[in-house]
Amino acid sequence: MSRLLGGTLERVCKAVLLLCLLHFLVAVILYFDVYAQHLAFFSRFSTRSPAHALYPAASSSTNCSRPNATAASSGLPEVPSARPGPTAPVIPPCPDVPPGLVGRVVIEFTSPMPLERVQRENPGVLLGGRYTPPDCTPSQTVAVIIPFRHREHHLRYWLHYLHPMLRRQRLRYGIYVINQSRLGLHGQKPSSPISLGPQLTEVISLTGMKISRPDVRIGRYRMIKHDRDKHNEPNPQRFSKIQNTKMSMKWDGIGSVRYRVLEVSRQPLFTNITVDIGRPVSWLSQG
Repeated sequence: MSRLLGGTLERVCKAVLLLCLLHFLVAVILYFDVYAQHLAFFSRFSTRSPAHALYPAASSSTNCSRPNATAASSGLPEVPSARPGPTAPVIPPCPDVPPGLVGRVVIEFTSPMPLERVQRENPGVLLGGRYTPPDCTPSQTVAVIIPFRHREHHLRYWLHYLHPMLRRQRLRYGIYVINQSRLGLHGQKPSSPISLGPQLTEVISLTGMKISRPDVRIGRYRMIKHDRDKHNEPNPQRFSKIQNTKMSMKWDGIGSVRYRVLEVSRQPLFTNITVDIGRPVSWLSQG
């Protein structure tokens, strides 16, 4: 038993010895191979320059005493150099408080305001009423949506005053005028058509949102006088409708309106979108 055990141990030792010898030989081969590669790499720095290596005959006769000599003047062919291509200019972001703001604007409605004049005053506005600052990258994109009906006179003044104001604020913006095709009033709920103006504040509050109002010294406006529109007679049920806003707003209003876009026309100062929302139900039939 001991003789068998001794023979097995001897064979194991021989195998380990052969593996160690093989490992040593592999290490020696790799060492000399890496040494040869390092030697070839460092030998490149001790050779002549690329110009001398490419043109040995001409380099021996070159006059090196001329400090401004070039390859063409010394008889050597000129090697083209790689020139970087043109890079796009980096446009900085627009400042939070851009320069050029004028503060309070005096609003006047005395002089006529043709659209041609407004267009001449805003040459940077693109077709469709879109504008992007050319000298900076804006952080905001604004879509100004205007419900429109028989107010062309008002629209001209609005474009006259607001286009320069929005451009001074360095905004990327577009102006969209929504024109209703059939008889009816903008801001109507489809089932109980009264103006949303008196109850808009209550609807926003009931949905859990907050109304942010600017300071009275900044958030000021001036209204153009106008007569009451046709088919916009006073509604005697106005206050009772407002009292039921909390219940009716869940099924009646903008969430249930159905509309169809009939035409999109890009004008020089705005984009006109004509929509059809169907015929409104008269408030007299609501009881």
